[in-house]
Amino acid sequence: NLFYFNRAWHVFDSMDADADHRIDVAEFCAGLDKIGMRMEEDDAKAEFGKLDENAGGVILFDEFCVWLADKRSPFG
Repeated sequence: NLFYFNRAWHVFDSMDADADHRIDVAEFCAGLDKIGMRMEEDDAKAEFGKLDENAGGVILFDEFCVWLADKRSPFG
């Protein structure tokens, strides 16, 4: 729904430090704390690798949405 999409975009945008509409591994690791998720750096890098299905070195918004829906309630 529209509420979920807006919430997901807000979270994605808050993690996207260089505003290029993509999240790299450094932004992902740093941004987890911003959304209340804590992981060891190695675990965060492994999680990033799962998200980055095409191995492009960045996570796109659609990849992020699938992950976020699985990991976290948008209404929390």
